[in-house]
Amino acid sequence: MAQLFQGALKQMIHPGSVKLKIFRPPHCFKHTTSCKPRTWGNVSRQGLEGQAQQTQQQRLLKDIKSRYTASALAFLGDAVWSMHVRRHYLLPPKHSTKYHDAVDKHSAAEMQALYYDQLIGSSVALESSSHCSDPTAVHKVSSFASFALSASEDAVIQWTLSEPFLYRQRFQGKEGAQVAYQKATALEALVGYLALTDEARLGQLMATLLTFLPEQ
Repeated sequence: MAQLFQGALKQMIHPGSVKLKIFRPPHCFKHTTSCKPRTWGNVSRQGLEGQAQQTQQQRLLKDIKSRYTASALAFLGDAVWSMHVRRHYLLPPKHSTKYHDAVDKHSAAEMQALYYDQLIGSSVALESSSHCSDPTAVHKVSSFASFALSASEDAVIQWTLSEPFLYRQRFQGKEGAQVAYQKATALEALVGYLALTDEARLGQLMATLLTFLPEQ
């Protein structure tokens, strides 16, 4: 008993003689950038969140398609598109004729078809179109930032393009004009879809497309 007491007393007087086990964190705690994301099986947390978001978008698209037609979305999208173009040209103040000329030019099917081509990454040269002779607009084609469509947004476009079209008189009998009308309608349907489902995403889309507009 005396020996045990002396040993305890010696440890109190000379604490350095006691070997302490120091906890050392894992290497990844020191360099957080080297840590791998937490996984469940073979699926990462980011992957699960992406799948959940995609599932939500699919359900939302299904609900939209059950309530509206592609033509209804394009009808709404036409008005939303026009509003954004009008806002773009609102300043500086100008004559009402110039206001209407700018809106009519950029709301025409031929011009919207060019926006559509740029949106899906097609290399369309503006100078090849008689509807777009503005050198400023031609210059901006090279710096146009492609808008990465989500799966649901691409589905809206494909759904619209698969629908039968009733062409206006000026598009009848003109294959190229009919293709332009189809693209313009698909773009308007996408705008209408985002106006109903995701205003923030709509703002991103319009901000991307409006960089294409020349100043007037």
